Amino acid sequence: AVSFNEYDFTAFSSDGAEYEQVIIVPPNPDFDGRLFPGGMLTGYAVFQVRKNDPAPRVVIGEDYYGQGGAWFSLVK
Repeated sequence: AVSFNEYDFTAFSSDGAEYEQVIIVPPNPDFDGRLFPGGMLTGYAVFQVRKNDPAPRVVIGEDYYGQGGAWFSLVK
């Protein structure tokens, strides 16, 4: 099994700056759980980004230099 929660993700601005993680209580259900092969996990993860950021993103699994990993857009 692999465990995931919202703190495994890092938010970045459209210009590549890392957003500071803030503690915010997410709505239920929060994004937290263990996955087994073929499994699925749903829930909310909350990130604070600039209101005028045109293309904020989050990543999971990036290296020390912010490279690699799986990237996701935060734009509707």
